[in-house]
Amino acid sequence: MDDAREQDTRDKIGALKAALAGEATAEELYDHHRTAEVAIEFREADGIAGLPEVDEELVDELRALSLRALTRAAEGHGQAAIDLARRVLQSDDSELAAGAWPALTRQAAADETGALDVLLSYMWTRGLAGPEGSDGDEDEARAAAVRSAEKGDPDGLFEAAVLVGRSDPEAGRAYNARAAALGQPRAMFNEGYYAETGDRVAQDDAVAFDWYRKAADLGHVKAGALVGIKCFQGRGHDRDAEIITKYLAIAQDGGFPWPSLAEVLGVSDEEIAEMREIAGIEDDYDPYGDEEDEDDDEDEAD
Repeated sequence: MDDAREQDTRDKIGALKAALAGEATAEELYDHHRTAEVAIEFREADGIAGLPEVDEELVDELRALSLRALTRAAEGHGQAAIDLARRVLQSDDSELAAGAWPALTRQAAADETGALDVLLSYMWTRGLAGPEGSDGDEDEARAAAVRSAEKGDPDGLFEAAVLVGRSDPEAGRAYNARAAALGQPRAMFNEGYYAETGDRVAQDDAVAFDWYRKAADLGHVKAGALVGIKCFQGRGHDRDAEIITKYLAIAQDGGFPWPSLAEVLGVSDEEIAEMREIAGIEDDYDPYGDEEDEDDDEDEAD
């Protein structure tokens, strides 16, 4: 055992206990939390690095104290409240959500960016909102998304586009356009789809290609697949090996089954093989393999 790493863990545990027992400010508690989270990340990576692991009970104690500090900090610190809401969503922990709810709602009212409102919208959708949780409430989710959108948050604008658009498609499209203009990748993807299909806008393959490319540049893997495939087909852009290589790599590295999409778009097996050769991608695609659903894409245009 590396005594220095164990002692560092104990030191951070001691610092957190002192801060939680004393009169530490929200800012100080949040700083202790962030410092502890860095240490936890290192401890979780020790095994990968071939280092002897610090006692698991110590790391668990540090993790629990770090969460307590974050929860307390969220009562008076905006970024701590945002981080806590994200932790609730990542963990799907209804008990943590119920305990955090009063602080989250207070901080959301004071948050001028809308970043916390959209997280509350996700919580309403997931059944994690309210003082005792809920079974999911689309009306509340929509209201929170609209509050976020009105504050100009790109993710809030996209969520409002989805939720408002179910009953008012034109209003939803307007929210989506604003989100895309602010660089929200999923909204950009949708704008590409509208231009590709001519859905209430002029059909234009070049405009669609540009929107898909912008979304892909921000990490949208399906958009990356579309850029690579459409470039190969010469739809919206002349065939360009460099573009094909770059954007198929985004899809491939992101685990998106682009050959399956290429087949849907009318690309033959021989052409898919040619695309692989251009992009330097080995043929490891299993058309019968399991594909994980991506929740983030469920409300995008297909």
